[in-house]
Amino acid sequence: MREARQYMPHTPLLPMDRMIQINLSMALLRGATFVVFAPAMIIDSRLLDGAPVWLKPQKFHLSLALHFVTIAVLAQLLPSKVRNGP
Repeated sequence: MREARQYMPHTPLLPMDRMIQINLSMALLRGATFVVFAPAMIIDSRLLDGAPVWLKPQKFHLSLALHFVTIAVLAQLLPSKVRNGP
């Protein structure tokens, strides 16, 4: 008989396990830091080689958020034992 998989309520397509929760939490953290630092980019008018000084950190936060979401989704291709350890 097949075992029923438990799903996270806010992400119905991803099963609830430790690796998925950690990666999604890191993605949310990076997304939150992007939102928190967005006003700094608007308020601070300094430029470095013609670009705002806050542009690089903002791009960094967005790219890491996308990275962690991608890892969470692609980890579903791994068996549960490999994904969560022994």
